[in-house]
Amino acid sequence: MTWRGPGGTGRSGPRQGPPRAFSYLPWNPERRAGPRRATILASTLKRMRAMADIEAEIERLEERLRTAMESSHVAELDALIDDRLVFIGPDGLAYDKEDDLGLHRSGEQRLASVELRQLKVEVHGATAVAVVEADLQGVFKGEAFAGRYRYLRVWSRTEDGWRIIAGSVCAIPDDDDADG
Repeated sequence: MTWRGPGGTGRSGPRQGPPRAFSYLPWNPERRAGPRRATILASTLKRMRAMADIEAEIERLEERLRTAMESSHVAELDALIDDRLVFIGPDGLAYDKEDDLGLHRSGEQRLASVELRQLKVEVHGATAVAVVEADLQGVFKGEAFAGRYRYLRVWSRTEDGWRIIAGSVCAIPDDDDADG
């Protein structure tokens, strides 16, 4: 940068002249960028806290769902699943709420063990997406199964609280199976 020194000569280097005044006050976003910036920061923090609260609530609901699935507690499943449910099962077929509850009522789906390994929740307004990895053991339509599975569930905030409106489940291949 070129600064003009005495006599109008141009030269490079540090700025000549009296030092600028510096403030030694602690950093304050309101003083520095005005009250609008502070309001934006406050509303962002409030949204982040609300999202964290929703994530924690979905995690609690996922635990309720896990125990209801393991015990085939149809009334609890009915409370957690929305009437509009669309679920893609491990067989690739689409199931609605009544199909899902019917599998539990009839015993066609029995889970002897559900061990949660990982749960990720992402919030999008009045919708939350949960990705669950679990070790399952049980029976589905007369076939025994055991292995690691991944669920994708979409939770929607309704008048009655959070409900599952969509989901899917698929087997995760063992590392030995993936190698060929």
